[in-house]
Amino acid sequence: MFDSMSFRAAFSSVINSDFVYFDNAATAQKPDCMVKALSDYYGSALGSAGRGQNPLSEKASAAYAAARRSVMRFIGAAKPSEIIFTTGATDSLNMLAASYRRRLTKKSNIVISALEHNANYLPWKNACEEAGAELRIIELLADGSLDMDAARRLIDENTLLLSVTAASNLTGRLTDVRALCDMAHEAGAAAAVDASQYVPHIAPDVNVFDCDYLVFSAHKVYGPEGLGVLYCRESLLDTLAPFRYGGGMAEEHGGNITPLPSPERFEAGTHHVAGAVAFAATLDFLSGFDAGEKLAYTRSLSDYVYSSLSAGRGINFIGHSRENLPVLSLTFEGVSPSDIDLMLSMRGFCLRSGKHCAFLPVSRLAAGGTLRISIAPYNTPDEAERLVFAIAEAKEYLLRKKI
Repeated sequence: MFDSMSFRAAFSSVINSDFVYFDNAATAQKPDCMVKALSDYYGSALGSAGRGQNPLSEKASAAYAAARRSVMRFIGAAKPSEIIFTTGATDSLNMLAASYRRRLTKKSNIVISALEHNANYLPWKNACEEAGAELRIIELLADGSLDMDAARRLIDENTLLLSVTAASNLTGRLTDVRALCDMAHEAGAAAAVDASQYVPHIAPDVNVFDCDYLVFSAHKVYGPEGLGVLYCRESLLDTLAPFRYGGGMAEEHGGNITPLPSPERFEAGTHHVAGAVAFAATLDFLSGFDAGEKLAYTRSLSDYVYSSLSAGRGINFIGHSRENLPVLSLTFEGVSPSDIDLMLSMRGFCLRSGKHCAFLPVSRLAAGGTLRISIAPYNTPDEAERLVFAIAEAKEYLLRKKI
């Protein structure tokens, strides 16, 4: 059984806070071990990774390489060269889109889904518009899931890439990533997966997904801000164009400049070694907990909130399913989600209202935006109970005020 109190005890930012934090889909709180790793790295003598032969530089290089191997193991990649560090999932997807922009023609298309975060929508929209190519969107069924029959029709011989989320940041809806990747490969296309919302709850396995690319941000999974991951299958590394040019990504011989192999060719400039080291400490911490038990616990809290608020209170849950990750999106009859959010924030609850940087799913499921509750393993049944009471009370107060 998952030991939620042991998990929670590792987060001083949670224990010592006056706030109740339910905005975990935006960013997660940080375990003490991550903060310590970051502090220890900056508190000792520093060297520039990959930039010298002095002892401090070599120490930094070794720490950076070790962190890359930690991420490699976490997602089931085959080689460290398949792991490219970026500034976040948005950066990773822009890198991927910029590379594919060079290959797009007026006959080709990119396929995404209507569940995408803007980070997996706007880069592809821009790339297709610049190239005169077609951006195809897999639409949703009435329950908020993807229309897989439509996906089969949209992915064809002119598809260069399928890029889909593994889990919606709006509703927590899981997608059938493997089936979608199989469709792409059968059509001769590559497949990319945005695992940003998936990774905090389930360790992704690129072999199970059989994806060619996978991206996520460290800060979503209790790691530091400013660090992201782009996994690229080894056989496709030579087809991926560098996104940034500068120090450390190329070599020069007799006036001829040649990009270095991966990952160096994709990581120009000074590396975020401290972030990588801190993220490795986070992954080590997470390995001490069973992922299935952790997810079962957070789903139990999500189920409690849903069952408590869905019974005849004029509260609608958007795209809800018990198989979703523990992310709930609510709308209210006669009350704005932002007004509920404001009242709850005054009572010490941290949630999020609005469109959640997800224009596509919001426009289809809740055009006016939602109030989002996203649950982490350090949340408690008591916090969930207090949240339910606060939402119901805020809604009734705002309705009375309108009369």
